[in-house]
Amino acid sequence: MKLRHTLAISAATTLVAGVTLAAAPSALAAPALVPAVAPAAPVQAGATLSLKNFPAQIAAGGAEVTFTQEIANTGGDALLIPALLLSSDAGLATGQVKAQYKNPDTGVWHNASVESNDPDGPGVVVVLTKFGEDGPEEDSFYFLEANGSLSIQVRLSLSVGATAATASAQPLGLVSPLDEESESALLDGPAKAFTITAPATSPSASASASASASPSASASASTKPSASASVKPSGSASAKASASATASATASAKPTAVPTVLPTKKPSTDTVTKAKDQAADRLASTGGGDNSTAIAIGGAAALALGATTLIVLRRRKTADGS
Repeated sequence: MKLRHTLAISAATTLVAGVTLAAAPSALAAPALVPAVAPAAPVQAGATLSLKNFPAQIAAGGAEVTFTQEIANTGGDALLIPALLLSSDAGLATGQVKAQYKNPDTGVWHNASVESNDPDGPGVVVVLTKFGEDGPEEDSFYFLEANGSLSIQVRLSLSVGATAATASAQPLGLVSPLDEESESALLDGPAKAFTITAPATSPSASASASASASPSASASASTKPSASASVKPSGSASAKASASATASATASAKPTAVPTVLPTKKPSTDTVTKAKDQAADRLASTGGGDNSTAIAIGGAAALALGATTLIVLRRRKTADGS
C-alpha cells in the first residue's frame, strides 16, 4: 500500500514538473496576474561619456587623427545618438570639419554629419550616426543595454581654412530610456582641450620669405643697443601670449552653451525594434541580449525536475527494500 502511494506521488510530481517545464515559454510571454501596485518611478537617463586617445594638436590641412568615443550606460535599456561638439576660439565652420565614424554594430566606416550649432552656441556638432535633413532617422539610434557600454572609433580632420587657435572637443549623447515614463536627455562628458596649428609652409615659400626679408632686417639692425632692446619686449610679449593661450585653452575645455541641434523626441516603437535588431550580433558577442534570462530560467527548471526525480527514486528504492 505504501509503495503504491509513493508511486502515485512520484507520477504526480513528475507530471507537474513536466507541464511546468513545457509551459515555461508561455509563462515568460504572459506574466501572471499580480495585485495592483503603485507605478515605479521613471528611470533616469544616465551614461558616462569620454574621449580616448584624443590628440593634443590637429593641423589645419594636415592628416586626419583617430580617437575613440566611449559611452558607459549607468541606467536601464536605452537608445543612443552619439555626437561630438567642436569649439574653437577663432570659430569653426561646418565646411572646415570632416569626420568619419565606425558603426559599432556593422564595423563599417561612414561619413559623419557636421551640423551648425544653435546661433548662440559654440562651434559645430559632429553626429556619429545617420542624420537626415530633418534630424535622426528611424535606424539612426544605437541600442544600449542596461549597464552596458559602447565604443565608437572616429576619424577627424580640419581643412586648410581652419584658423590656428586653441579649441576643445566634448563628447555628447542623446540617451532615451525605453521605459514609457522617462524622457530623453542630452548628456555630455569632459571636454578635451587641443590646439589647431597652422598649415605647414613649403620650403620654397620659406626661402622666398627669408630672402625678401633679409635686406630690411640688416638695415634695421644697424646698432647693438637696438638689437638688445628688441629682445626683452619680445620675451615679454611671448610670455603674455603663452599665458593668454593657456587661459584660453582652459576656457575652451568648458563650453557653457548646450547644443540644440539634437532633438529630444522620444523614439518610436519601430525605432526601438530596429535598434535592437541592428545590435543583435554585437550583444551576442558580449553575452548580452534578451535570451539570457529565458535560458537561465529553463536551466533552473531542468535542474529542479532532475532533483525531484532523484528523490522519488530513492524513496521507491527504500520502500522496496523494507
